[in-house]
Amino acid sequence: MPLLQKLLTAGGRWVTRESVRVDSQEPEAVVGPSVVWITWEQQRRTTELARRLGVPLERFLFRGNGALRYPVLAGHTWEYLVRHRPRVLIVQNPSILLAVVGVLARRLLGVRLVVDRHTNFGLNQPPSLKKGVFTAISRFTLRHADLTVVTNQPLARIVRQSGGRDFVLPDAVPTMEAGGDFEFRGRRNLCFICTYSIDEPYGEFLRVVRELPSDVHVYITGDPARARWTPELEAIRDCNPNLTLTGFVDEQAYSALLHGADVIVDLTTFDHCLVCGAYEAIAAGRAVVLSDKQANRELFGDIPVYVDSDGPSMLQGLCRALDEAEARSERVREFRPVYEAAWNDSLQKLSSLIREY
Repeated sequence: MPLLQKLLTAGGRWVTRESVRVDSQEPEAVVGPSVVWITWEQQRRTTELARRLGVPLERFLFRGNGALRYPVLAGHTWEYLVRHRPRVLIVQNPSILLAVVGVLARRLLGVRLVVDRHTNFGLNQPPSLKKGVFTAISRFTLRHADLTVVTNQPLARIVRQSGGRDFVLPDAVPTMEAGGDFEFRGRRNLCFICTYSIDEPYGEFLRVVRELPSDVHVYITGDPARARWTPELEAIRDCNPNLTLTGFVDEQAYSALLHGADVIVDLTTFDHCLVCGAYEAIAAGRAVVLSDKQANRELFGDIPVYVDSDGPSMLQGLCRALDEAEARSERVREFRPVYEAAWNDSLQKLSSLIREY
């Protein structure tokens, strides 16, 4: 039995393939037959872009022994590509190894390869052997893809410097209908969108919460079990009556929280990283506070309040956003149709490029 077949048989019980058939709301954006999008993760951007482009999405998900994840997923993906032979293959990166599979398919099967590349360039990682290997693989995939789609101009420059062909398309504004129930506890309410990841300055944010006016109630989303709780942060968490850790909430409650908050905050220390909370704030029409990064300023202009990751800057920005919440929310609502018109224009251009393949 060939090695690939053995791998597929051994790991097949851990792989779920979800075929997501989508009908584009923009018929002129549909890229035509024999195009497929493959991903190894569930991600809002991928699902939304596939839907807008009218591209069938094949989602391979792995639930099993972590050591076998990548070889098993690569084997199932390769089997699918050999069987179906698409004209154009679109892949999501991450995973960077899925992009490598795409490059091999381009070389050996003759498909045209489009990579939707997120912010996993390792720009904020310290020098190490691991980073060196990752960077080499990254540049290899950038050079050998027909097109790499990124969310902002700084990343596009990196693609070009690596010998690749870039296309800039930020995230679409998600569909988040008002509705659902959420219990608000303050006269003014501030939502900090958080996953407790290494790039999120949630520790400094928690320290700042103590300095906010007493009529402000703060809600932090995400799973608090992922946080690195020091005794100081535990004391802030447990002793502040104006702080609620929501944990994960369902979509309806999350939408109600965003639509009902006076201010939405989403912060990162990473450069060239556009956070999902920015788009969600636009969808909800609420005032938003973002990290003072070049990518944010180039895309959103003066619509958000920008802060650094230090306490004084954060406190000043949060108080300003709260004081100006009504006016800034109105500016966000005015900005949305302008943003969506520009985004739809970029989508049509991307669709045209893919059709040319």
